[in-house]
Amino acid sequence: MEHYSFTEFTAPFPVCNHIEGFEEGHNHGYVQGATGDGMPFEAELWSTDTEENISIVFPENYDMYDGIDPYEDPTAEHKTDGPIPYRRQDELMENSMLTIGMVRRERINNINVIIAYVDYFEQCGLYEFVTEYRNGSLIQMTDINGSDLLQLNITTWSEDMGELVDIYMDFKPFFAAEEKKAVRENGKVIKFPGR
Repeated sequence: MEHYSFTEFTAPFPVCNHIEGFEEGHNHGYVQGATGDGMPFEAELWSTDTEENISIVFPENYDMYDGIDPYEDPTAEHKTDGPIPYRRQDELMENSMLTIGMVRRERINNINVIIAYVDYFEQCGLYEFVTEYRNGSLIQMTDINGSDLLQLNITTWSEDMGELVDIYMDFKPFFAAEEKKAVRENGKVIKFPGR
């Protein structure tokens, strides 16, 4: 008998959007996965005319706060007391699709909480910063099942700074992109590309 390994999720999988709001050339794809310690996530690659971003949607882990108030210190834009400069992003001009239909709750303002999540997913191997400059923003969301989620947004390339992040996730097209290329017969989809 062959043995296989598996990872048990530590929380419910986020229920994300894959169809509404799709824009050709801006919504590049998504990936579903779980970290080695069992945190389920969905990630998306999206862009505006001047930057490229990833958004990662995952269950909120209150243990990450470790006594930190996630809403305090809303004016701290930079962390300069360490070897790596961090910048909390301003509100992004967002073309992200995954959270369409979710309830947007509050933005996490504490730079230490943002750093903890940015570092966590980098250590999990989803991406790697290629410059000293790091960035991120966190927004609390609730999906259709009532699960408390976070959306982590990271700029991976910008017109003025160039390449910031190497991404190690393999994004697949959104259903909406496949739907446009689907073979139809009498108005019904009979074949999606690649299936």
